Amino acid sequence: MTGHIPSQLASLKNLQLLSLEYNKLQGPIPTWLGGMTSLVYLFLGGNRLTGHIPSQLASLKNLENLGLERNNLQGPIPTWLGGMASLVVLTLGGNQLTGHVPSQLTSLKNLQILALEQNHLQGPIPTWLGGMTSLVELYLGSNQLTGRIPRKLALLKNLQILGLDYNNLQAGPIPTWLGGMTSLVVLYVGGNQLTGHIPSQLASLKNLQGLGLENNNLQAPIPTWLGGMTLLINLYLAYNQLTGHIPTELGSLKHLQTLTLQGNNLSGSIPPSLQNCSSLEYLFLSDNNLSGILPSGYEDLTIWWPSLYAFSISNNKLEGNLPLTLASLNSTLAFIDFSRNNFTGRLSTQVDGSHLSSLRVLLISYNQFEGPIPAWIGDLRSLQVLDVSHNNLTGSIPQNFGNLDGYKVQAGNVSNPLGATSNSAINLLPTPKSQDISQLCVYILQGTTYIDMSSNAFEGEIPTGITDLVGMRYLLLSNNKLEGGISPAFEYLEQLETLDLSQNNLTGVIPTSLSFALSTFNVSYNNLNGAIPTGNQFNTFGMSSYIPGNPGLCGDVIKKPCVVDNVPHVGDSYTPDEYQIFDYGSLPGFAIGLVSGFFVVVGISLTWAPAFNFVFGGEVRRREEEKRYVELMLRPQQYGLFKYRT
Repeated sequence: MTGHIPSQLASLKNLQLLSLEYNKLQGPIPTWLGGMTSLVYLFLGGNRLTGHIPSQLASLKNLENLGLERNNLQGPIPTWLGGMASLVVLTLGGNQLTGHVPSQLTSLKNLQILALEQNHLQGPIPTWLGGMTSLVELYLGSNQLTGRIPRKLALLKNLQILGLDYNNLQAGPIPTWLGGMTSLVVLYVGGNQLTGHIPSQLASLKNLQGLGLENNNLQAPIPTWLGGMTLLINLYLAYNQLTGHIPTELGSLKHLQTLTLQGNNLSGSIPPSLQNCSSLEYLFLSDNNLSGILPSGYEDLTIWWPSLYAFSISNNKLEGNLPLTLASLNSTLAFIDFSRNNFTGRLSTQVDGSHLSSLRVLLISYNQFEGPIPAWIGDLRSLQVLDVSHNNLTGSIPQNFGNLDGYKVQAGNVSNPLGATSNSAINLLPTPKSQDISQLCVYILQGTTYIDMSSNAFEGEIPTGITDLVGMRYLLLSNNKLEGGISPAFEYLEQLETLDLSQNNLTGVIPTSLSFALSTFNVSYNNLNGAIPTGNQFNTFGMSSYIPGNPGLCGDVIKKPCVVDNVPHVGDSYTPDEYQIFDYGSLPGFAIGLVSGFFVVVGISLTWAPAFNFVFGGEVRRREEEKRYVELMLRPQQYGLFKYRT
């Protein structure tokens, strides 16, 4: 539904429930809604409504549930809301509301749910909230609130959900009195400046299903008593300064669906006991100092975790062969990241790619894998992001890469790009926290397609099937031993933004059809010849796109004129033999100077970790892009993807 809210609705004087939520409605909230005095439920959330919340709504004295979340509403939270004594549920999250939380809300004695998250609210967390004893759910996350967590919140004995995450709270320890709020089911205080250790008093929260402490400055080992919180479903401890080993006691969490431990200083091996967490859907152990080999039993991930959706162990010190067979995998697995470790050996051929119908992301870069690329990778019909760069892989690029249907989706035509299931605890893949690929999740959400096979020892020609991947946006094949020419059929890759074929043994001419949407182009260090085309995007590429290397190329951009003046222009057809190269005697010295002065490696690293400072680490933890990461990966409820409310 689009357009404005139709004024004809004003005639429905006896209407008690009006639900127009999650459409594409725009414009201000109509003032005439204040005349619909029989309304008990008014749901306008998830639209594009703008402006202030009109004061005329104060006339709705019977209103019990007001939902205006996920719009573009501005201005302060109206003080007159405190006079709507019948309100039980008030949801204003996901707007652009400013100012303080008005004290007039304390008059709402029946209020059970107050959701003000994801706005621009400032000031301290009000102490008077402790007097709203009917509250069951309180969402104040992702604002600009300051100060400490007020102790008076401990008076909220019925509170089940407390969300204070991603504010600017004053540095200090996690309050021990939180352990007395025994009705809590969800406690989220991540993304603040909390310090110290995780207090043992939290072990008293026996009903806790969600605990979010990520993106703080917590230190000390992970408490073993967490293994006794047997109802936990989501445990977020990522991006702190936690040390020691991963406790084997976590294996007792039979209901655990999400475990994020990445971005800490954890060491030791991955405990085999995690295999007992049979409900796991999301397991992130990347960006630590984990070492050793994978525990026995990890050969087939879904023997232990049949609902596994995303698994990352990147940027650690893990070693040995990667014995994964993935033979019995069902269709839930969408994200695998083994990059930035010390894995060796050949990639398994014992995989049926047709079983991996949901796999979107496969990252194994920066290891020591050898041998050929197994053919089953070409059978991953949903794959969007493939990074096998910086290994010792050999052989040719499989011809069946043309079967990668995920790379044939046109931009803007992506339907449910992450393949997430409706009952998933988190319906988003993780955004890598790295200065190299901080936008990976956004790329996936937008249907970005990416192949990086650079820095290996691949031979042979670029397979013709590559040019069938019409939705490809990033293709990096540099630093291999590829031969043959650049096919004119690359013109069909109209969405291609980055093409890096440098440091190979390619011959022939540069087709004029390569222009399309390219913003980055590199064919240096090859044996190409003929005139460099001009026109369109070719006019934006500098000398380093072509040289060093390619002694047979000529053109104005490399300051080497061709014998004839009619240099091929985009749209021209020509025969390479028409162009003879004028060979300057100074070319060898010129090339040597360029070799020492230019070494361009163009590409986007698709692994997560601090060296890159990666995924999605280090200094980056303090940056705004990390906040976006956590909002997407760890806080799906703020995007309407994981509802606590019943």
